[in-house]
Amino acid sequence: MNDLPKGDSMTTQTRNFIELADIIALRIDCKKCKTLSVFPFEEFRDVPQACPNCEQEFVGFNDNVTRHTMRDFMKAIRAVSSLTEKGQFSFSMEIALIAPIGSNASLGRASGSKA
Repeated sequence: MNDLPKGDSMTTQTRNFIELADIIALRIDCKKCKTLSVFPFEEFRDVPQACPNCEQEFVGFNDNVTRHTMRDFMKAIRAVSSLTEKGQFSFSMEIALIAPIGSNASLGRASGSKA
């Protein structure tokens, strides 16, 4: 049984979510030389002090705020992952849609764009 009058269209919406278990690596991009550094999630402990290619400083030697913030962020992700593994709920985050390759459409905030 179709309750829509002929000629009316239906609007659809696609939303993308990732679970913390979907995170397998972290990527740090050097803004100076564009080198991408990828770290397996389970092995990531700290932000590198400098780019491995051009040696552009990422985090100053005494920049404890950035280091602590990143460590707290990683600790929080691991803690929530542990809670969801043991608990009665799941947790996921919605991510912006990325335009298909070759498309000029802007579906969401692309990597590197400003919010």
